[in-house]
Amino acid sequence: MIAYFDVTTNSFMLVRCGSLSCATGNTTVVLASGVSGAKASNTAFAIGADGFPVFVYSYSFFLRVIHCTDQLCNASTSVNVEIDLGLTFTEASLAISPI
Repeated sequence: MIAYFDVTTNSFMLVRCGSLSCATGNTTVVLASGVSGAKASNTAFAIGADGFPVFVYSYSFFLRVIHCTDQLCNASTSVNVEIDLGLTFTEASLAISPI
């Protein structure tokens, strides 16, 4: 899986690779649309304790966490986590704790 921010559509995208090399059979999923001001360089990805992908990226003064509800990320839920405005935010990271 590859996550990226599409500046032409202001969308946070996910590419599901169709092969090990990601050269064929790929499909693209929109994880979040209308995301003006997102910083594509501030993204992180992990596999959750439930085996489903989890993504995080910066959005204005929030981190948006997207949790897929299946392994292929056909559907997801998201939540915003407020960032302290006094901090300098440069990168997102993500760690998953077992349930």
